[in-house]
Amino acid sequence: MTHAKYASCYACSIVVHANDTDVAVACVHFFEELQAEALSEIFLKLPTYIIPVHEPADGVHLSKEEQIMLPFVHCLSGCDATNFFFGVGKASFLNTAVSLTFASKRVSVTERIKDAEGKLSVDAFREVDDLSKFLVIEMYGKQAGFISLASVRAYIRCQKQDLKRLPPSDDTFEPCIRRDIFTAWIILSSVQAQPSIPDPLLFGWKMAEGGVDAVVSSYKEASSLEAYCRCKVEDAGKTVAAQK
Repeated sequence: MTHAKYASCYACSIVVHANDTDVAVACVHFFEELQAEALSEIFLKLPTYIIPVHEPADGVHLSKEEQIMLPFVHCLSGCDATNFFFGVGKASFLNTAVSLTFASKRVSVTERIKDAEGKLSVDAFREVDDLSKFLVIEMYGKQAGFISLASVRAYIRCQKQDLKRLPPSDDTFEPCIRRDIFTAWIILSSVQAQPSIPDPLLFGWKMAEGGVDAVVSSYKEASSLEAYCRCKVEDAGKTVAAQK
């Protein structure tokens, strides 16, 4: 996107070559900023087809506020570096994010995750945690009266739905949000020649053998994934401890 910003100063039409649709999110998000120069058209060339990014980004399909939110909603719904929700696509997230119900709570997420100096804040996830939870809860259906992630999980369990559809618990949602913010910030910094990228170990990642790995839970007492809760579940006719 740094090259696209430079090219937008001299060309009215540019083509961005990429091998991943994640780049389309950055193109849509920054199109209005690039358009302030000489640019009027921007195309995204993928291996098998070309996307005219300027058509959905000109405000007809997405408002300015929605374009601002797009990188974070994209990361929250799942991308190459973040978790995804089983059986829930990006369309569900976007439809919920632009709904009238969510509109009253919609704010500029890109401003919330910055500190006073405009840098990504270590505690930024707390500023968008409630907003993200509200979006997830609304996505699963307001008509069911969900008020928390726990209520969504309880509803799915009681309805005997596929347990793969369970959203994360509060303690696992926190590191997910940190990774979402970190990934969104990389997208937001893609037009900068020398962006200031913070330490990923502060945003839901940890050192592991051979590199880095995702932090699974913020629950300090859980030493491993082999922790068990006190409830019981039926497994092949036998009552066993439910693995967390």
